[in-house]
Amino acid sequence: ELAENLKKYGGFIPGIRPGSHTKEYIEKVLNRITLPGAMFLARLALAPYIIIK
Repeated sequence: ELAENLKKYGGFIPGIRPGSHTKEYIEKVLNRITLPGAMFLARLALAPYIIIK
């Protein structure tokens, strides 16, 4: 959906071809951002439990 919106409004990502390539690139970037963030939040949530023990 985001790739379609970029195409619809004339946006582009330099070096990435429009269409499925854009979709794959956006998914890859989101996964690279989301995974470390999720790991950090998990550690943050477990910190009080570990400190109390």
